[in-house]
Amino acid sequence: MIIDKPIEELLLDVNSINLESSERVDDQHTVHAGNISLVDDKNYVFSEIKSVAEPHPLSCVDGGNAPIMNYGTLVIELNKVINVDCPVQGESTRLGPFKFLSLTYTVNDSVNTKLYHTEAGLAFSPRQLEPKELRGQSQTYVLAGRARRVMELLFAAHIISIRKPRVLLLDGSLGHTFDRAEINALDTLLETALNSGVTLTALTKVSSILYRGEPITHHVNRLAKRIGLKHFYTMVGTAHRGGNHTETQLYVVRLNSLAKKPYLLEVYNSGDSDAVARLMYSLAFNSNNIALPGYPQGLALADRYARVTAEEANTVKTVLNKHREIPLISEAYAHDLLDYW
Repeated sequence: MIIDKPIEELLLDVNSINLESSERVDDQHTVHAGNISLVDDKNYVFSEIKSVAEPHPLSCVDGGNAPIMNYGTLVIELNKVINVDCPVQGESTRLGPFKFLSLTYTVNDSVNTKLYHTEAGLAFSPRQLEPKELRGQSQTYVLAGRARRVMELLFAAHIISIRKPRVLLLDGSLGHTFDRAEINALDTLLETALNSGVTLTALTKVSSILYRGEPITHHVNRLAKRIGLKHFYTMVGTAHRGGNHTETQLYVVRLNSLAKKPYLLEVYNSGDSDAVARLMYSLAFNSNNIALPGYPQGLALADRYARVTAEEANTVKTVLNKHREIPLISEAYAHDLLDYW
């Protein structure tokens, strides 16, 4: 059993850390092709992104994580989640980043994850994720990132509940990578978006979806160049997400004529074609920063604030090293010594 009191004490030190870095780190969630139906490229309908109405403000959510200790059967990570709101005019504002620790460990052939935080902004957070059965040669560290992913989805649902933005944008996809805990969080987010009338979107920088042997974003971009389009969107398929197999739409979008490449955009609860056109214009409006043309500024800021720096990770590790009396951590150190000798 984990002793909570030392954890809560050390979290006071963890939450006092306020370090930032300008280093960029890509953090992608894999889109699972098995849940996807692609449109034949003969049926693509390319649309040029145009100013069609007042753009929507964007609300962006992202998360970051870094391993602090990794012993195979125990992985401790420092995690963050952040919300960045981008109005049509004026400066962006942010809620967070909120920090929490996750301890992922194995007990009796199952993976367990406990979450620890003292952040009022994470009051909605569960204290433990649903266990997952270990099969074959699965390792705990492979599943450790699920804590950040689950909290990212639940935080997005929380933002929708308290702020009700017109458009919420996530980094990555709406696909699931891990297990039932993530699927349940995804179902919560999809249901919250639908009930609140919010358009939920997710932008993938590097898509794993292939069309005729090449990444679908490359394939679509090649076709768009043939017809002289540099600022476009086209629907390329649908996906079924979560435990309820909720249908979402997949688009390839190039949000600025100066963009180096297009991205894969997943959309849920978008509305009719006019609403989709306005959505694309809203994303493009937020993607006109000359330093990063074609990528939403809100996501770029969220990525920066959510990143766990090396300084933060090392500081937390130093704090944890003072708390080896916590049984779970103490046991991990013992295993580490056995492996060493």
